[in-house]
Amino acid sequence: MYRNNIILSTRFGDLDGDLKSDKVALIGSVEKNNTSYIKNLKLIMDINNSTKVFNIDMEGYQFNVYLVNIFKGNSDQILITGQYGGTGGYCIFRLYQYKDNKLKLILNNENLTKSLNCSAKYLKDYKVEIECIENNQKYIIDINKNFKGYLDLAYNDDKNPIEGMSPTVSAPNTIYPIIVGGDNHYTLQIQQRIVGVSNSDLLGAIQSVIEVDENNKISIKSQYLLLFKANKDSFLTKLPIGAEIISLDKFGGENDIIITDLNNDYNNDIIFAYKYNGDAYLGIGVYENDIFKIIDIYKGRGLDISYLDIKPVDSSYSKTIIIGWKIREISSNLDLLVYSDNKLKSILVNNELYFGKIDVLDFNDDGIYEIVLWTHDTGEAYIVKIYKFENDKFVSTDEYDKLYYPKVLNYYQNLVNKYPTSPTYLNYLNKSKSILDIDAKE
Repeated sequence: MYRNNIILSTRFGDLDGDLKSDKVALIGSVEKNNTSYIKNLKLIMDINNSTKVFNIDMEGYQFNVYLVNIFKGNSDQILITGQYGGTGGYCIFRLYQYKDNKLKLILNNENLTKSLNCSAKYLKDYKVEIECIENNQKYIIDINKNFKGYLDLAYNDDKNPIEGMSPTVSAPNTIYPIIVGGDNHYTLQIQQRIVGVSNSDLLGAIQSVIEVDENNKISIKSQYLLLFKANKDSFLTKLPIGAEIISLDKFGGENDIIITDLNNDYNNDIIFAYKYNGDAYLGIGVYENDIFKIIDIYKGRGLDISYLDIKPVDSSYSKTIIIGWKIREISSNLDLLVYSDNKLKSILVNNELYFGKIDVLDFNDDGIYEIVLWTHDTGEAYIVKIYKFENDKFVSTDEYDKLYYPKVLNYYQNLVNKYPTSPTYLNYLNKSKSILDIDAKE
């Protein structure tokens, strides 16, 4: 059974070059017993005072839509991205142009894979050669410091490649629209993994930046080899074969991990995360005598991590890992983890708290943080609640509403200015004014 019409992503842009803002929403059906798998995608476009609906023949995970000026013209193109299942983490995407009331397919992952044709092979003495035919480039990777277990599967005792063994360059696994330098148009940045004997044997990646024109012509503007630090004692070699690392760099980490003292024992703890068989995991490890040791692994409640911060939220613990387990693009499940007695455990009794946006603030300046959750309602509307620990319970409170709600008021005022006839946004604006003791007529 599927739940219909789940909003996955919403964007605003100019689709027809008339200098007016158009709205595009991507919706899909989410399987009730597997909240991360999405089918029956539809693109809903509000343009020129009319609504148009287009069926999109894609299904998978983590869908998003972007409106980006790829063609250097006056209008935006529509980029839809998602992911296949499995341990490879391959991306799927479609690039469309809206013209004459129709969607014209410009590019998809099948066409792109053919244009970014790279191959790899093992060389003697623990080296890998990568050749990218379209751009006439060759790269060499020294894998001498790779995990011995992986090397033994690919090489014999004389350091010659074993016949029949070869590394691979994957199909694109990420694609992002980017603006380079002073350009006012977008290009597409694509990464392809270079993998050895398994998906967890990650040797590097090919990163390409491409331009696309409306005649479906792809031009490679730049192409680079990205190398990942190899360490035979790193946490990567301790994970299940096929696991995919979740980089924690965007949450303040470095080299995919966060190093901190979680339990005040004056020793560094290493926080890492990965995806495996459709689930996300968070782990704690330490180095003992220069050997990495996993201490504990916690299975999350989603397919990825959308948010992670470390702050004290309960006076009983000096540090709490505040984490959002990503369910889909606009919804994550809140979890609060503490590390004690060599175990990661949740201190959150209610595991049904979801959010699309989150703020972590110390309203009292007492060193204990409160958490503000913006839970998606409809369109661009969110239900905003503030939570705190009180008597060992995580409860909602209105104690700090007057401190926080000016931000909420400003958010809904902007929406009402953009959509003056929307009763939903006006209702939320008036509620915000009421909380702040402002007359609704003002």
